[in-house]
Amino acid sequence: MTVKYGTGEKQIVVPDDVPIVTFAPGTRNLLVPGAQIVLNGTRAADGTVTATSVSVGEDGLVPPN
Repeated sequence: MTVKYGTGEKQIVVPDDVPIVTFAPGTRNLLVPGAQIVLNGTRAADGTVTATSVSVGEDGLVPPN
């Protein structure tokens, strides 16, 4: 793959076994036991966490951070 940027470009090799992911809106139905997630949130003074976003991997995929 060629990545172009302001002052030039670089050739990057992406191995065949590297997962290519995309983000799309989902539903709570994706949150099943064993699903891999990345959760971002804010912690309140009492220690509770409110999620601001949740990324869920499908079919065993681990979502990127």
